[in-house]
Order: sequence, then C-alpha cells, then structure tokens
Amino acid sequence: MIADKISVMSGDIVKTPLGDIHKSPDSFDFTKVADFYISKSNQGVPKAWKIHKKMTLRLSVIEGLVRFVFVDIFDLTDIYEIEISSQQNIFITVSPRVLFGFVCLSSGSASIINLPNIKHSEAEVERYPIDFVNYNWGNQ
Repeated sequence: MIADKISVMSGDIVKTPLGDIHKSPDSFDFTKVADFYISKSNQGVPKAWKIHKKMTLRLSVIEGLVRFVFVDIFDLTDIYEIEISSQQNIFITVSPRVLFGFVCLSSGSASIINLPNIKHSEAEVERYPIDFVNYNWGNQ
C-alpha cells in the first residue's frame, strides 16, 4: 500500500509572546539532509505528477494549507491524501518512487519546505501530465 511509503510526524510548537517556534520532531535525523528548498504553490493550481527515483522527501508546509496526494505508480487507484496547514507543524517523509502532487487550498499561495536526503537533480525526477492519474482535485 502507498500509505506504507509515507510517514507523518509532528513537531512541537512553542508559544511565545513574540511569535511561535515550530520545532522539528525529536526523531528527525538532520545528518541525512543534503539539500534545502522551498516550493511555492498557487491557490487551486495542482502541481502534479512527479516521482523522485532516488530522493527521500521530507516535506513540511511553512505557509498556507496544502493537500498532498500520493499514488502507487504500479496501482494508480492506490491513493493516500493528507491536508496539512502551516499551523500544524507536520513533517511528511516520502520514500523514493512514490508518485505525488499537491495543491494549495488556502487563499493566495502556500510554501512547502523540503529537506531531502540528496541534492536536487532534474536527472532523478520523472514527470507525468496532470491527467496521468484519474484524480479529482475538487474545489481548490
């Protein structure tokens, strides 16, 4: 099942008078971080579909509300969805070879941070058209 290739962890949120501090989960292994980048997503515009052949993704929403959709490339009906807000401080780890996409559900745009285990390279990415998976993105 595709859900077996996804893990979801939450970090603590420390409330302070000057602004909250979002901490990483205690089990987060920073020795396996090889890169850092932020993806922006505009409201209602799906960014799909993509597979990283070797990269393990470590994703967190740092601005807005995002729906992530993960699909088994060998069974396009095996779908796992999760909606995450920047207010939740949730981290998603995604194994290599998982087809995925996401869409911003909040007004304006959303920002997603990725702390992957290898440097980003277009050579290790496979991209597929939006209609590759029969998925209804609904009313974003």
